[in-house]
Amino acid sequence: MRRNPFGQGGVATIGSRRIYILPTSIGVTFGAMLFATLLGSLNYQNNLGLFLAFLMAGIALVSMHHCWYNLLGLSLRCADAEPAFCGQPARFQVEVWNRRGRSHGELCLRNGGCATLAAGAHAKLELALPTRHRGRIRLDEIMIDTRYPLGLFRAWALVRTPAQGLVFPRPAAEAPPPGLAEGPDRETKQSKDQSQGRGADDFVGLRAYRPGD
Repeated sequence: MRRNPFGQGGVATIGSRRIYILPTSIGVTFGAMLFATLLGSLNYQNNLGLFLAFLMAGIALVSMHHCWYNLLGLSLRCADAEPAFCGQPARFQVEVWNRRGRSHGELCLRNGGCATLAAGAHAKLELALPTRHRGRIRLDEIMIDTRYPLGLFRAWALVRTPAQGLVFPRPAAEAPPPGLAEGPDRETKQSKDQSQGRGADDFVGLRAYRPGD
């Protein structure tokens, strides 16, 4: 599938050749009803049934056009996510602009929120991405889709984005005890180390990983 590339400032605009559309389950059921109505009307030569069949076909075609047109020309930009701990969702803020003189209805992000945009308006949507590993997490692409206006078709587009976030290690449920403070216990440990041939501040090797490091 073609992705809509981002331009200057990380803003991407959805083009006409990068919008995909397929019927939904409701649309498939509607198509089956349309075919049954047309077949029965032709079989019994029922003009009223033929009128209903062609009316349903016209509604489906208009709905398909409006569903595809609902994504055309939208502009999106995604900001970097706030740092999160491993296991918590990384939350990205996605801004959607409607630069055209018409409204866009029922716009939804995959794993995110939905919005309806009036003419010339913009909205901020939140997109939550699950985290399984610590380190950098990248949001390579955003999927935005719509089932406007009747839910018979689903149109979607993929938008590339440079957004990323930082995932910290998950805190341990029970942290290991802290090191010995200065005091009698500290002096006892130092004397024990010296008796074993180790200095108090000498490097004696790397210990194994412990939860919470």
